[in-house]
Amino acid sequence: MNSAPARMPAPTPLRRELLLQFGVLFGGAVLLAGLGLAVLLPGIESPTQGVLFVLVLVLADLVVLFLFGGGLFRRLLVQPTE
Repeated sequence: MNSAPARMPAPTPLRRELLLQFGVLFGGAVLLAGLGLAVLLPGIESPTQGVLFVLVLVLADLVVLFLFGGGLFRRLLVQPTE
């Protein structure tokens, strides 16, 4: 019988995990913004409506990015230290 303890795999470095997950989150936000612009912007008739649409789209993307990013940050950095 082998009495050596089972080796656990090395944990993923926190920096790599944060960069990867924030990259996926940011990529999804950019993809949704691009699709929204491609679909809805051609139907907007005035420049003012176009600017407002782009501003609302950017603000909505930032809100989602900060909410999900904040949750990710809390889960990976804050909770393990508590």
